[in-house]
Amino acid sequence: MNRFPRIFRQDDSNDNHPPKLSPRQQRELDRACGLGSPRRSKIRLEDFVRLVSEANAQGCVWLEDFADEPVELDQDLLEILLAYQQINRAA
Repeated sequence: MNRFPRIFRQDDSNDNHPPKLSPRQQRELDRACGLGSPRRSKIRLEDFVRLVSEANAQGCVWLEDFADEPVELDQDLLEILLAYQQINRAA
């Protein structure tokens, strides 16, 4: 007896077709394979900065997993941050 479960039943007449997935399961599978659109959420900058700062101060390893992830910012905020960076380096 095979101890691994079969995905398809032996009596299936359509052995060549995978089982039907719910729309949610299909979206998750697409994301896992890199085919789906990434999930996006909005958070207030104040909350984001507080949470990331706390995680960084506590040395949370999971934060490193996202170190190379791009972050979308409002163009005005990005310009202010870059100007602050230049001023801070000059000091």
